[in-house]
This record gives sequence, C-alpha cells and structure tokens, in this order.
Amino acid sequence: MFKTSEKSLTGIINNYLSIFYFLNLLLVMVFMRSFVGIYIFGFQVGKIYTGISLIICLLLTIRPFTSQLLEPELNKLINVIKLILFSFLIVLIINKSFNFNTDILRNSSYLWSLGYFFLGFYFLKRVDKRILLTFVSLGLFASYFITFINYPNFIMDFFIKYSDKFQFIKAADMLLIVIVFNFLVKKYKFSKQTEFLTFIATLSIFTPYFFVQSRGSVLGAFVYFILNLFSFFDYLKENKIKSIIILITGGLIFYGSSYFLSGIAFNPEYSAESIEEVNTIIVEEVVTKKNVSKGFLTFYFADGRIHSYDNTTNWRLDIWQDLIQDLYEKRKLVFGFGYEEIFEIMLDPTAPGRLGRDGLNENVHNYFMNILGRGGVVQLILFLYFYFVLFKIWRNKGNSLNSFLTYMIPILIVSSLDVTMEGVQFPLLFFSFIGHYVSYD
Repeated sequence: MFKTSEKSLTGIINNYLSIFYFLNLLLVMVFMRSFVGIYIFGFQVGKIYTGISLIICLLLTIRPFTSQLLEPELNKLINVIKLILFSFLIVLIINKSFNFNTDILRNSSYLWSLGYFFLGFYFLKRVDKRILLTFVSLGLFASYFITFINYPNFIMDFFIKYSDKFQFIKAADMLLIVIVFNFLVKKYKFSKQTEFLTFIATLSIFTPYFFVQSRGSVLGAFVYFILNLFSFFDYLKENKIKSIIILITGGLIFYGSSYFLSGIAFNPEYSAESIEEVNTIIVEEVVTKKNVSKGFLTFYFADGRIHSYDNTTNWRLDIWQDLIQDLYEKRKLVFGFGYEEIFEIMLDPTAPGRLGRDGLNENVHNYFMNILGRGGVVQLILFLYFYFVLFKIWRNKGNSLNSFLTYMIPILIVSSLDVTMEGVQFPLLFFSFIGHYVSYD
C-alpha cells in the first residue's frame, strides 16, 4: 500500500496520513462540491482544507520547515509564494483592510490553494502507484455512474442533510478528473498503446457530458485532445490499423455515452427507420445542447469593446472589460481592489443579472481576472511567474514541454471561463496532483 517502508514512528504516521489524505481526495473526486460542503463537528470540510492550506503557505516562510521536509529544488517555487504572500499584505495595507475576517479569506482563496501543491508533493508519493492508480480509476468511473446512470437516493439524502449544498458534478470538475487519470497512466510509464486506449476511452465517455453542461469544458477537452495528438504522433504513424480501430471504438463509446445522456429509452420494437431517427436525435441532442459553436464564433468589436451575439459569452465579456476599466479609472490596476468587498461592477444597476438567478454570484468567472481584480497586476505577474517556475521544475524532473502544456492549458482554459479556482474541490485536486507529478521519480 505504501511506497515507503519507514519503521520510525514519524514514518508510520506519515504513511497513514498519506492514505488518509488520498482517501479524502477520492471522496472529493467522486462527490466534489457536495463533499466539501459537509459539516463535521460544526466545521465545514472545505474550510478545514482551506485552513490547512493557509497554514502550509505560512509555514513555507519558515526555513527550517522547508529544508527538512521538502526537496531543495522547490526553493524557487517557495520564494515565489513568499512574494505572493508579501503582495497579499501590501494589498491589505493599501486597501486599509486591517480587520482580517472570513470575507478576506474567502476572496483570497486562489492564493491559499497553492498549499495543496505541497500536500500532494509530500503525501501522495508515499502511496504505492498501483494503489493510487486503481482507486483513481475507480473514482473516475464512480463519478460517471452517479452522474450518467444513477445517483443513489440515500447518498443524495445524506448530502442534502449534512452538506450546505447538494450539487451534481460540474463538467469542469469532470474534465479535471479525466486529465488527472490520464496523466497518472502517462507518468507511471505504461505502454503507448495503453496510454492511447485510456485517453480515447475516457474522452469518448465523458465528452458528451461536456457538450451538455459547459462550452468551456468542450473547448478545454478539444484543446486537450489536440495537444495529446502530438504526443501520440509516432504511435499513430507506426500503428495505423490499430489506431483506426481504437478511434472507431471511441466513436461507438461516444455514441453509447450520448445515449445515456439523451434520456431516450430503447425500444426493441422500433423499425429500422425509427432507429435511424432516434440515433440522429441522440447525437444531435447532446452536441447541440449548449450550441457550442454559437458561443465561440460570434465575437465582434463595437465602441472599443469586444462583444458576442451569444448572451452567456457576452455576459462574461462585459464583466471582464468592466472590471479592467474600473481598475484603471479608480487607479487600482497595480494592487487591485483587495479582498474585503464584492467587486462594484457586480452590483452595477445598469447591468442587472450579474449576481445570477439566486442573487448570490459574486465571481467574475475567470481565474486570472479574479487575481487581477483582487491583487492587481503585481499579483497577476507573480502567479504567472509561479507557473513558469513550476514548469522549470517539471522539466528538471525529465518531463516534456508537451506534457506540461497538456495538463495545464485545458485546465486553465476552463478556469478562465468558470469559477473553478474560487472553490475548494477543483484547486485541491488540481494542485495536489501537480505536486505528485513533480515528486514522482
């Protein structure tokens, strides 16, 4: 079960903490938002994770802590996090936020989520890779079962009773799980054929859900597919027949998965004509559910701004451009508006509907825009530098540029079109497994 066989008390404790952490990641993977909303002895799971990550970020500033537990090559990454923490303090001072409260912690969650990287780095490498991959694959298909086929009533009732919010798995979360699973297969040095099979199978199974739920996830999945083709180019070239068979099988899997989503019951008494009609309906219903092309291909310029004929896309574009304009006009572009209050543009009476149907939405639906709005250009540059340093560490571990881009770009695309990074579950999985990829030799 454990990769390490330490006999000391510290080693034994670390091993069991590793298993505990990994099991928590699996529960997050299967139930996502519903799980992190559970209250245990009055404490919410998501807030516990945020608190732990916050403590880790603060401990990283203490040199004895970092030198004893982490590899020296992470020093540059730690130094970047120190700069980000320092910028956080500067933003608080500039915006006169001396009353440190839960609102500040919530609105700066994108910062504290960096601590999950080190949890993944330190703990997941202790779990045997066969155990880790087996349970991640089980988590992946468990999420498929409860999303596509049947969400057991007793589980639903449990979350309704004990969680602050019951929610089915979002498409962005599902795409992340698919990418995590495939990267584990790639990282653990399976054959190219196995890698290609798992890649096509998982993408074929879950892509219909992306079409139905989220255009951003469709775009992320498409980019993920294209980037992967480069890594499989030699295999495709050398194994043309096998590749064609695998791709055809993937198409059939896509259809079967679309069938589950369509909600059309199969009737053995259908005639040949009616079966053909149903087959057409199934695919069309899934692919056109969100009118994907409508959202991406309708941009135009007018009055010095970017617009879209699609209402949802235009809603986001308006918010992002208003945020940049507001930062500039109020001279907040360098250090942002801070973390204490909701962005004023979200309360603009001339642009109703920004708070969502329930009036609770406070997010700008863009990871990088949120960083810019809260911490200004300074924090945005520091975060971009964080990913650059992370890439250098990635390469020093013998990983390719393509593998880094294949993991990062689809996720960051989705995060630039949704509120993924403002939650707990998405950054927890995202950074934990990055940490694992970097730590695994």
